[in-house]
Amino acid sequence: MSKFATLLGFLPTNEQELALSKISDFVEGKTEDNFFVLRGSAGTGKTSIVKAITTKLKEAGKSVKLGAPTARAAKIIGAKTAHPSKTLHSQIYTPETIKNGGGVNFVRKQNKSSEETIFIVDEASMISDTLTKNENFFVKNPLLTDYLDFVKQGNSKNKVIFIGDIYQLPPVTPGSNLTFSPALEPDYLSGKLGLSGNMFSLNQVMRQAEGSKVLKLATEIRDTMKRGGSTINNSLTKVSGPTPAIHLYLSLFEDGVLDKTTIICWTNRDVKWWNSVIRERLGYSGSIAVKDIVTTQANWFSTTEWIFKGDTGVIRSLDNRVETYADLHFVEAEVEFSGDAGGKTIITTKILLESLSSESGNLTPEQESHLFHQVMTHNSKFRESRKPSDDKYLGAMRLKHGYATTCHKAQGGEWDNVILHPYQPKDLRWLYTAVTRARNEAYSWAA
Repeated sequence: MSKFATLLGFLPTNEQELALSKISDFVEGKTEDNFFVLRGSAGTGKTSIVKAITTKLKEAGKSVKLGAPTARAAKIIGAKTAHPSKTLHSQIYTPETIKNGGGVNFVRKQNKSSEETIFIVDEASMISDTLTKNENFFVKNPLLTDYLDFVKQGNSKNKVIFIGDIYQLPPVTPGSNLTFSPALEPDYLSGKLGLSGNMFSLNQVMRQAEGSKVLKLATEIRDTMKRGGSTINNSLTKVSGPTPAIHLYLSLFEDGVLDKTTIICWTNRDVKWWNSVIRERLGYSGSIAVKDIVTTQANWFSTTEWIFKGDTGVIRSLDNRVETYADLHFVEAEVEFSGDAGGKTIITTKILLESLSSESGNLTPEQESHLFHQVMTHNSKFRESRKPSDDKYLGAMRLKHGYATTCHKAQGGEWDNVILHPYQPKDLRWLYTAVTRARNEAYSWAA
């Protein structure tokens, strides 16, 4: 048994033992490879392997950097491995406000650490290598390209392990015809990016997971995709319609518990409708209320804190006085987010109310420009620094209500219970991704 396998906490399968043996050779420098890809579908033991790897490397005094594409995914893998984890963006970028307003420019950091380091990336199926246009932030190169450049810049012997599930949805890449996850494709990493590496795929669902209805359905979907099928007998637990689904959600809901239950929808329109209905049934009125669950729609920065797009929090206190500035509306609030190692982070900030009422969560370009020019006119400190944290309006937090979400935005997250909106694409990867967000139960209702 490999030295990694002894840290699993259970007897590994032959498949897991072989995976750990190959990873051991990789991190100990017995190969000249730059990367290792570990693929595995839900329930095959990927997370247990990540924990064993990080624990053993730390015990050996090795430098390890653990990360994930989103804040939610980074917190989950950090909690499961008891190892600090960051988003890939916070590892390699510094945010700067662009000079004409309307967004943030992510400047790639210089990796000045000469210490040989193993970088481990969880949920790597979400990493894009396509440069896409975004009105909120700007980068010069795709994330995967920048990340690998950063890894190799510090020390040429640095290595990276990508861990993920190829049956999940690929990265959102408007204008691209890529239908796969490039960080999990060795041929892509070797061919386009000129790196050498190896791969191992986990296929056997662990015995501990065999009694799970969620994992049984996920495995059926996976096997159907493997065979090239496009349909499956959906065995989700069903209620009789949307009204019983509302009652089900409310029966499962717990105040302030962010990972208890969510509703996964295909469209932002459905997300907005369900957020509105759930808030009404919970007795919340107005644009925002104390105890509201919220999700960040844009990255938020202060001088000491980063809160990333897609992070989920809860409103702990609220000043109901609405302030108007640049024809937009703001309120002061305290928002609580989960921090590292189970801690809490409390942010006191203004909230932009228009982001809550917009279906997309974004301002129009005209609204962005008007806000920026008003701030430039009235705030001399911001004129000099161009840092959003130096202006309470431009640096206001942009939120949406967080009771429902799209499948892409749920990716990387986990909830005890997931309720799937029946209006879905005819896409088994969408269904697989949605179902595997549930730790305990996945439900739907008759359309």
